[in-house]
Amino acid sequence: MQIKIDILNEGDEIIDICENRVFVKRKSHEIEIVDFIEDEDGLPRILNGAIITFKVNNKSESDISKYYLLDEQDEIFKVSYDRIFFRKANNDVEIFTIITGENGCTLSDLSSLITKGNNIISTKKAKSNIEFGTF
Repeated sequence: MQIKIDILNEGDEIIDICENRVFVKRKSHEIEIVDFIEDEDGLPRILNGAIITFKVNNKSESDISKYYLLDEQDEIFKVSYDRIFFRKANNDVEIFTIITGENGCTLSDLSSLITKGNNIISTKKAKSNIEFGTF
């Protein structure tokens, strides 16, 4: 028996597959993370996925599954089941954790940024000017 999961549109491409998670680059260059599970009858079900899209000024409050994270030159560097890595235009790498829930996946509010420096780890809370550092 073969089960067909139709999630691609014309111009879309699969970036990677990790277990039951598919990373799809849409024709619009958005990244969609699609999870599928087997239900109690053993049939596949597609869960709501996270959509990573470009930073814009007119965010819609109804788009709770959209994450406005990408700048124009950003590209996927690597994916794993629970992390997604973006290479920025200046060669920094930003890492987001993927959180799996009953209704699909979401992204963490906290990201890690690998950048130039002198072996310092610093943390800045979202929407705050306060930054903590360790040496």
